[in-house]
Amino acid sequence: MTTTSEVLHSLRFGHSVAERDSVLKSAFVQTADFKALQSGQYDLITGVKGSGKSALMIMLIEEGAFDTEIIIAPAQNVNGESVYGGDLPEDRQLLTSDEYFRERWMIHAYSVAAAHLLRVMPDDLRLNDLRIAVMGIGLDPEKDKPKDLWRKVSQWNLTGTAFTPSPKPETGATFSKGAPLDGDSLRDLLFDALEQTEREVWVAYDRLDDVLAFDPERERAMLRGLLAAMVSLASSSPRFHVKAFMRHDLFDRVTEERPVRNVDQLARLRLRWNTPAVMRLIAARVVRSPHAAEAFDVEADQDPSLLSKEDVDKIWLALLWKRTHLGSDEHPDRHFVGFLQGLADGSGQFNPRVLLAFFSLMARLQAASDEESDRQLPASRPLIQDSAAQKALVDVSDARLNQYIYAEFQHLKPYVRSLVEKPNAFRSKGELLQALGLRDEPRSTEIIRELVGCGLLATGEKSFPYSIAKLYKPALRSQKPRSSSAVVTVDSPRPSGAVRITPRDLRNLMRHGRDGN
Repeated sequence: MTTTSEVLHSLRFGHSVAERDSVLKSAFVQTADFKALQSGQYDLITGVKGSGKSALMIMLIEEGAFDTEIIIAPAQNVNGESVYGGDLPEDRQLLTSDEYFRERWMIHAYSVAAAHLLRVMPDDLRLNDLRIAVMGIGLDPEKDKPKDLWRKVSQWNLTGTAFTPSPKPETGATFSKGAPLDGDSLRDLLFDALEQTEREVWVAYDRLDDVLAFDPERERAMLRGLLAAMVSLASSSPRFHVKAFMRHDLFDRVTEERPVRNVDQLARLRLRWNTPAVMRLIAARVVRSPHAAEAFDVEADQDPSLLSKEDVDKIWLALLWKRTHLGSDEHPDRHFVGFLQGLADGSGQFNPRVLLAFFSLMARLQAASDEESDRQLPASRPLIQDSAAQKALVDVSDARLNQYIYAEFQHLKPYVRSLVEKPNAFRSKGELLQALGLRDEPRSTEIIRELVGCGLLATGEKSFPYSIAKLYKPALRSQKPRSSSAVVTVDSPRPSGAVRITPRDLRNLMRHGRDGN
């Protein structure tokens, strides 16, 4: 008979960061968003940090597109440096130019596509002209390791020169170091090769929030250049596409200040997770454990897409919810929506990174507790108790606040800290400004917009236009807002001018008179 501590110790929810997640591939849930990406409908994929962008790219490389003739060409090492990991030239005027970076990104994309095409089809004679050109700038697609290939492409892209002398394939002659190859020539050779081989290449860029975080001005120019390059490339060839995975707040930041021309023409997918997808995500991780699968009476290690809805519900009910809470006509999804909303940011969206961290921590906390009072399964109580869930929620809330809000939006840190132990909802913009220590001026409007944009604040409720996102309430130790009638000020003939009385006092005054007569 399996015990609760055995199951809890065996659970492996994986790493919350996709690049380090050992069970990502075996427990991956193919959402509607992923299938839309595989079909080629979208080129720009945006979402909050932890929404699954990197996971989608990793699995796109693993699974491929629906059309098997399409080559997926990652533009950087998933676990290594970001695409612009090398040094940048010193000319600041040049490096804050959108147009400069537009050209650099286009050349970078052509180089990556050409190298991957040659790696996939190393013996195809139709690619000989392309092979000569690529080797001429110091790349050797057949011998270079991926990390070296990406580093060399970035270096050539930034300097416009070759890296190392390379022998010319037919003659054995050597190209001189520094021999230039212009982007238009490389593009023409690449597109001709794709037509002749009837292949298609998708160049995929991820981790763009790491591109140049230490220099915001150049980061904006660099990312605006990428978006401008994507607009230009979208109509260049039906056989060549660039796919970019970017945080949506980063996209907003680089486009709102000064619009990128025709960026709205890019097919954009904003990642969103609904309740059924989230429940399947967690269930797929649970059944990686033979102990858990046995305890919950489901097949171990099965493909997540084959998990029945009944099995998913069974797992969640055993993990978190007392069966007595559900009537015969009630559906588990309705109850878990409320539970999951406690982990939502200001947009109201679920975040896989937060969820995986939360469940992993809950399991560890409950396992430590159950070691002293182990229970046999099936148990009358859920596997994870409220005490473990509440403790995990506080820790995950605090981690998300520090690792995302404070780390990525450092200029907002003083304003966020001013909300500690303040009300969790505000009846007006004025109340919020008072809590933030701001006056009603243009800068304050921008601060509020950014607090909403990063997900710390939620908007939309009629009575409370602004509120702290549920995910961040524990970390900020937010208080319930005082009732608007909690304190009433009434005129008084006394010298003080006013007395402060509670609603109960006011009712007594109205019922009995001032002196109680």
